Amino acid sequence: MDINFKIQISIASLTSSVELFQDILFLVIFFTTILLITLIAIDIFKTISTIKKFKTNFKEQFDELIKFITNSENIDNKEK
Repeated sequence: MDINFKIQISIASLTSSVELFQDILFLVIFFTTILLITLIAIDIFKTISTIKKFKTNFKEQFDELIKFITNSENIDNKEK
């Protein structure tokens, strides 16, 4: 009878330690997932910001190029 009681206590202890391990593993996976989602969101916003800056810079440079071309055409026309 004493042996059965010790076996039951051992099994209960093992079960509770397995559940504790599962809970810790779940928390690690949960926080890692939250961290990865946060990092991905930050990266997406950085990428969007970079694309917006590139578009703005490209538009400004394109406008400058158009001004340069039209000014050079005007200068050529004045020389003739």
